[in-house]
Amino acid sequence: MAMTGMRQAQHRHKKSPQKRHGNSPAKGAKDQKDLDLDESSAVIQAFRVFQNELDNRNDRNERIVKLSRDITIESKRIIFTLQRCVGSENKEDVLNEAKVKFKELHESKFFPLALELEGQDPYQYLKAFSPGLQEYVEAITFFHYVSGGNLVDIERVQSDLTFPLKTLQSSEVKTPTQSTVIDKEHDASHPINDESSQTKSQVIIPIPPSEYMLGVADFTGELMRMAINCVGARDLETPSVVLDLMRVINSAFTNFGNIPRELRQKTRVLTQSLQKVERACYTLRVRGSEIPTHMLADVFTTAGSMPSYNFNTEDMDENFD
Repeated sequence: MAMTGMRQAQHRHKKSPQKRHGNSPAKGAKDQKDLDLDESSAVIQAFRVFQNELDNRNDRNERIVKLSRDITIESKRIIFTLQRCVGSENKEDVLNEAKVKFKELHESKFFPLALELEGQDPYQYLKAFSPGLQEYVEAITFFHYVSGGNLVDIERVQSDLTFPLKTLQSSEVKTPTQSTVIDKEHDASHPINDESSQTKSQVIIPIPPSEYMLGVADFTGELMRMAINCVGARDLETPSVVLDLMRVINSAFTNFGNIPRELRQKTRVLTQSLQKVERACYTLRVRGSEIPTHMLADVFTTAGSMPSYNFNTEDMDENFD
């Protein structure tokens, strides 16, 4: 029995290296078989089309993200420029400077963005250019309020982001146009129609109402800063005017129900900004005659930063349900 067990063990020991040695050529042959694909197969060709489509879509998304980032930066610079209008004797010069920056922003950033979105579903890329669009709405809304004292509507903002195709010939921006045409040639889901491209007279960047509302909500933060700067410039009437507009906007926003999370958060911030301006205006009205003029800005800021006690309306609604 012992001799038989030893022979079996030796037999297994001799076969095991041959088994391992015999597996490696089979595995290599299998890998070689995987590499030898039939490119003429309909399945392989279909997946090549899917690959090109996904690559083009990802590349376009990256370009849109970069444009959105540049739009956000330039819009913030325009907002900082418009804040200089408070207490300035050269208000018209500041507004003209802002107009020039808006024109450059439209030609250098928004027009290439419109070309990228041409022939595509803009809502697929909305997340990519939403931050820049919201910041632009905030800047253009603040510009119209400083220049005319009114709240710009979405139709006016949309008209500024509508570009005639003749600009394509006169504009110096050629790289986005060429890349867009190349992408469309390889994008199977959006084939180019020569007849429609010839009759197309303009390209637009659609502004969803939700993006416009988010930009207007951010605009109220600039109104709060404007009120503080006006007090520093010894203008005690503008904060009350700003307060009235903020109340109207807040009342309109709070009337909506079942709103997205981002809009709900910005509405909460809007309410907090409104309460800060209300407390500051109340302090100026009650104690304005007691405070020296050069200290009014500090008192206004301190009154606006006092803690507030807010009821959580969402929890109250849940309790009533």
